[in-house]
Amino acid sequence: MTALTAPSRTAVRTTPLGAALLAFACVALAYFDFFITTSDGKYTSTVDYLYTLNMYPMLAGLGLLVAGICARQGGRGRTGAVIVAIGLAGLAVDGIAAVVARNDQALGPLYPIGALVTFAGMIVLTVASLRARVLPWWTTPLLTVAWIVGGVVGDDGPLGFKASALLLAAAGIAVAAATIRQPAHS
Repeated sequence: MTALTAPSRTAVRTTPLGAALLAFACVALAYFDFFITTSDGKYTSTVDYLYTLNMYPMLAGLGLLVAGICARQGGRGRTGAVIVAIGLAGLAVDGIAAVVARNDQALGPLYPIGALVTFAGMIVLTVASLRARVLPWWTTPLLTVAWIVGGVVGDDGPLGFKASALLLAAAGIAVAAATIRQPAHS
């Protein structure tokens, strides 16, 4: 028998906070894309550091949003969330090393590996969310596709287009709204 309950406190708190951080970072990234030129990983100006440091609210936002989704689903999707967290940690470490060494390639292939790990984790989370049937079916597939196209690798890169991070911002906000409004099943 399925009982309807209110969303957990963790989901109610982390989901909107994660969506807000993600949206803020994505809007800043779109601003960089349209109005500012960086030096392609050589760290010759302050803008290069700001561009790299902008990844941290994006990573934290995605992490909080994924944690809120898992909490909303009663822990279902935890494996995907752990995989995403490992990938996010790899990206964060690579970002710190890039800023300290003033070179985007300071840790070699860690950045693309971390990004691929987050993609895999998001896919695992999506499958678990679709099987759990707690959230609307479109929420985690939308977030996954938006992360791949507009996230840390996609924006103005091989997987995305200029300011595609705005799609990720919109997806995060839409998922947060759907996650909080949807009644939970236990």
